[in-house]
Amino acid sequence: MRFRLMLLMCCAALALPWRAEAARPTPTPTPTPATLGSIEGSVTTGPYQFHPEGDPLAGWDVLLGRDCTLITKTKTDAQGLYRFDGLEPGRYVVQLSNHQPGGQAWRFTESSTSRRCDDEALRAEAVAGKVAAGPDFRIEMVSPPRGFFGKVFNDLNENGVRDSGEPHIQLSLRWNEEDIVHTYATDMEGNFRAVDERREFPGEPPPRPFQPTSCPARPELPTGYRITTPRPGPCGRNGCVTNVVAELYQCQDFGVHLVDEQGATFGGGIWRNAAPAAVGSLVQARVGGTICGEDYVSGGAAGSRAWYEIIVLSAQARAGCGTDGAEVRFYLDGEPINTIGYWRTGDQSLDMFVGPPAAVFDGSIRRGYSSDGSWGHEVVRGYIGDVQCGEAVVSVGHLVPYPGFTLAVLPDSLRPGCGRPGDIVRFTVDGRPALETALWGEGIRPLSLTLPGLEAPDTGSWGEHPDGDRGSLAAALMLLALGLTLSLGGMALRRD
Repeated sequence: MRFRLMLLMCCAALALPWRAEAARPTPTPTPTPATLGSIEGSVTTGPYQFHPEGDPLAGWDVLLGRDCTLITKTKTDAQGLYRFDGLEPGRYVVQLSNHQPGGQAWRFTESSTSRRCDDEALRAEAVAGKVAAGPDFRIEMVSPPRGFFGKVFNDLNENGVRDSGEPHIQLSLRWNEEDIVHTYATDMEGNFRAVDERREFPGEPPPRPFQPTSCPARPELPTGYRITTPRPGPCGRNGCVTNVVAELYQCQDFGVHLVDEQGATFGGGIWRNAAPAAVGSLVQARVGGTICGEDYVSGGAAGSRAWYEIIVLSAQARAGCGTDGAEVRFYLDGEPINTIGYWRTGDQSLDMFVGPPAAVFDGSIRRGYSSDGSWGHEVVRGYIGDVQCGEAVVSVGHLVPYPGFTLAVLPDSLRPGCGRPGDIVRFTVDGRPALETALWGEGIRPLSLTLPGLEAPDTGSWGEHPDGDRGSLAAALMLLALGLTLSLGGMALRRD
């Protein structure tokens, strides 16, 4: 009995702390910080007939940003996976860098995810406490590689060199490949990269090689910016590059600088004595006796036209420069240019002629197909009477059904017997006369030439040559309908 009493007393003593703890009020939980999220994805080889699918690509640079502003970057692991941790919830941009340590001989299997950082396919949503799926990049390795790459940066001191602390700039670049204009955007690090998109298929003619005399890309600059580098050299403003058959080459990086947001930007074609001005020539703009802008002539890969773009400063940026309506005089390597501009803030298109102006025809040839499906060249010539007064080389191929050209027809002052106002200009393409003629006059005008007698060969497929085969099909259907009508009419007469 005594033992039981002592045992009950001990149990009661032990229970007292637990009762006291249970009697205390439950504390309100302290709010904890929001849990961070992660984004992950992959970089692998994509589906393509000459390459395996799903092979991981290790060591590739992947960029992370918000509103196209770079935050950080990482590399893919041995399995081709990338991952960004510690992210505040919200929308991000995940972009594959245009400059990869392993080389530039690659392209996306889906071009929609390859260019601009504002592409919806590059968006990823970080969720608190979760691992969100980022874009999976599918890559095709190019063989043989063809293209060029580089970087665009803000040349703050305008010395033509990327110095420490000079940031990159995001913008688009244009590349004129003869009749085709390609646009490429820089990534969030300012890297640009252009790879020949034409693919080789069995039985198809191989793509033409790049044959530039200088880096063919040109940045599309925001208002008030100009290119500060490369400086003009023996081959012109973009540095020399030898003919490229099957290789990627590095363009010299583009430095750009904000000159004057209130300035007037003039741009267009420029000719000297009816020929495209030499690439690398200096264009200078003056208001009164004050030099208010300078730039260098550039040219496309085809060499059929030379271009300039020059910012003419406002009076606020340089005393004596542009005010509304002020006359702007231009000079090419010190030689006065006939064309005059008038200052106003913003962009203006102004084609310019040094020496006697020509009649420049900017047009295309309506031929609809290439006779043998291969790449080649044709020559467009312009005649006044029997005198040849100009010619232009045109690239043709099965991917260019309506090849373009720029043809300058000389004035009489440069070649006796050539153009005077009102003269009739006739045209030939590789010796074949075109149906159209035009009147000679100073300046630039559009022109579309049609070649007669170029019927497509009968291949038995009206999907490739609709005009010829659809006509035959339509005629057959009409005969069938006529026969059916006569048969029905005969049946009706017999019934009567």
